[in-house]
Order: sequence, then structure tokens, then C-alpha cells
Amino acid sequence: MKPLFMISLCLISVMNIYAQVPQSMSFQAVIRDVNGKLVNNQLVSVRASIVQDSANGQVIYNEIHHEHTNANGLVTLKIGQGILVNGSFEEIPWELGVFYLRTETDPNGGINFSISGTNQLLSVPYALYAGNGGSPGPPGPEGPQGEQGSQGPQGIQGPQGPQGLNGEDGAQGPEGPEGPEGPAGPQGPAGPQGPTGSQGPAGPQGPPGLNGQDGAPGPEGPQGPEGPQGPEGPQGPEGPQGPEGPPGSTIVPTMEVFTSDDTWSKPTNLLYVIVEVVSGGGGAGGVNGLACGAAGGGGGGYSKRIIPASSLGSSVSVIVGDGGAGGTNQGSDGEDGGNSSFGSFCSATGGGGGTGTGLGGGSSFWIGGIGGVGQQGDISIAGGDGVGGWFTSGDHLGIGGNGGDSFLGQGAPGIVFITTEGINGKQFGGGGGGGVDIYTGNGNKGGDGAPGVVIVYEYY
Repeated sequence: MKPLFMISLCLISVMNIYAQVPQSMSFQAVIRDVNGKLVNNQLVSVRASIVQDSANGQVIYNEIHHEHTNANGLVTLKIGQGILVNGSFEEIPWELGVFYLRTETDPNGGINFSISGTNQLLSVPYALYAGNGGSPGPPGPEGPQGEQGSQGPQGIQGPQGPQGLNGEDGAQGPEGPEGPEGPAGPQGPAGPQGPTGSQGPAGPQGPPGLNGQDGAPGPEGPQGPEGPQGPEGPQGPEGPQGPEGPPGSTIVPTMEVFTSDDTWSKPTNLLYVIVEVVSGGGGAGGVNGLACGAAGGGGGGYSKRIIPASSLGSSVSVIVGDGGAGGTNQGSDGEDGGNSSFGSFCSATGGGGGTGTGLGGGSSFWIGGIGGVGQQGDISIAGGDGVGGWFTSGDHLGIGGNGGDSFLGQGAPGIVFITTEGINGKQFGGGGGGGVDIYTGNGNKGGDGAPGVVIVYEYY
């Protein structure tokens, strides 16, 4: 494909001076092919580079993004958060010189990039410039004192202390009045002394005497239980701004793409890997006959898995499945796509080959290849089934079946009503499309399935 025409718009957000500065710039592009047609709903690869001083100056930072376009051909990226290739986005000296943004694209989602354009960044991203040396302003004035909270409830009364000592007795009250004297009898002779008479009745109670002095205080009773917690007091004034902490660590991924069998070697300081595996797509069936349309091949399976470094050995065998060959013009079946795997951790089976045709006659329908399946993945997605081929000799019509899609590849369309061989599937893992023969008797070959791929994202 020729270089793509891209229209881009960059948006930069400026955060509060005390907030963490976002180390990225938003970037959007509408992608069209050389005929002006939108490239929509398709995985594309974009390599973004920051160039200093001139459009052809020194590349001080670049990274790679793999994203899908939407229905309008729009792709959205965050420059500074892609897969790092060279440089450090946080250390770009925005305050020095003039900078340009260069974008390169591969519409097939691979790494065969074509230069799309270079544009000058006409204003320095303020938040990023401030993050490289700008200093915060002085703290604002202290806010007013909040209102005082209400008084907490009274604690529980402690137990009563022991009884104090008794006071001294009060003074004796006055004696009551004597009774009236009886009449005097005649004086008799003095008799002997008689016994003492009985005690007369007690006189009435005199008034209480004065209170004696208080006794000494008794010892202090034990401490009563603690009362309930009172309400929280008002908020104190905010303290001054503390010094800025050290910058946090950043996990930066790198990517390895395997399109053939190989061995992956474990790098040092690795934290974990994310592995994507796509198997080969199945080939379409061949055509042998008159007014025939062959069946399409099935799409390759897909599997994705996160693997911690502690589970990996020093190396892992990588197998990449080939695309299945299309059937011959003798009407043979298309071959199955090859299986792909990342050791024993993650694998996917190849798409099935489409059914080949015999000599046409009447009306018939041939079955398309079955899509491959993902295995051992955290995410496993089956490839799409190939569409069956069809013909009718009475109307001299033949339709080739479409190849099935994979998660990272597109199945080829089948041929309709014209005599030609099938179209090959799109990478990675797309099934081949069925060909057609309309009354030539020579037959036609089916489209080949696209090969698979193994992609390893390494995180440190």
C-alpha cells in the first residue's frame, strides 16, 4: 500500500501547579488510503517521533502504538504512553529550541512503517515545560477558624466515699419541772429511813444541742469510669506545603514481534510479559469444473496471556504457524493453517482449509473451513469460519466463499461471478478466499491463508 494521508489534532491539558504533571499528549488522526477511502475498523501501527530544531533534525524520542481505527477511520493515541523505542518523554527539554512531531504508519498493524508527515509543535506544552523545572507559587492565606463543637455529655458519677467519724455529743438539755406538792399531813414521828423510791418519769426531751464539728474527711473513693468521647474539635489551620517527593517509578514496555519460528530470550530486570499468539489462516478450496465457486478458509485462533517473570526460564521456544495453501485447480481442499505457540504458556490452532469442488452440475454448496481456537490464554478468541462456495450451472453463476477473520487479520473476500483464482488472506491469520471458474473448464486455485504471529510485550 502507498503512504497514507493522515489528518491529526494534538490536545494538551494543563493541570494545577500542585498536581502531578501528565507526561503525555493526546493525538488523533483520520486514516485514508491512496484512493481517499477511509481505513476503518482495522488494527494499524503508528510510530511517533519528537524531532528537535528542524523537520529533519535529531530524533530525541520515539515510540510505537498498535491501535484500532473506528468506523470513521479515526485513531486516538496518547503520545508519551506508547511502547518505548528510544529516549525519555519526561526528559524532553521543551524549553530549548523548536520541536516537530513526525508520524509513520503501517496500515496492516505491523512494523513496515511509511512516513506520513512531520508538523511543527507551534507552542510549548505548558504543563510539560512546568514539569521540567517550573516551581510552585507561595501557599495561599490561612482559612478562617471553624466553629467550636458542642460540649460533650457529663461523665458518669463516681461511687460515694465511706462514712465520716461521728461528731461529739450535744450538751444536756434542762431538767423538766417538778410536779405539784400534795397537802402536808400531820407531822408524825420521824420514822426510820425508808428505801429510796423509784425513779420518777423522765421529763420531756430538751431541744437538740448545737451540731458538733464535722468529722475528718474520709479517704477519696476510686476513680469512676471514663465518660464517652466528646465531639471532635474544630479543624486547625492547614500547615505549609511540604517538599516535593521523589518521582515515582514507571513501567516501560518493549515489544518483540515474531513472524517465523525462533527463540525468545529472557532479559534482565524483567517484571512480566504479555504475549499475543495468532495461528495461520486456512487456505480456500480449489475449483475444478464449470460455473463453480470454492469455499473460503477459516481464520486463525487467538490467545493472550500475562506471564510473571518468575514463571519463565532463560528462554522460550516460539512457533509461528504458516498460512494454509489454497487448493489447486484440480478441485482439491485448501490446507489447514499452522499452529502458533509461546512455549507451553500460550497457543492457538490454525484455521481449517475450505472444501474443494468437483465438476459442476445442478446447484451445490461447499462447506467453508472451521476457524482455529486459542488455548491456555487469559483471553482466547476463535477465528471466524470460512463461508461456503456456491454455484448453479443453469444460470452460469459461481460465488467463492469469504475467508474467516482472525483477531489480528482479515479474511479475504470470495470471487463473485468472474473466472479468477481466490485472494490470499490478510495478516495476521486471515483465511483465504474462494475462487471461481465459469465455463472455462480449466479450474482455479484457492486463496492462501495468511501466516500467524507471536508478539511479546516486555515490562520492566
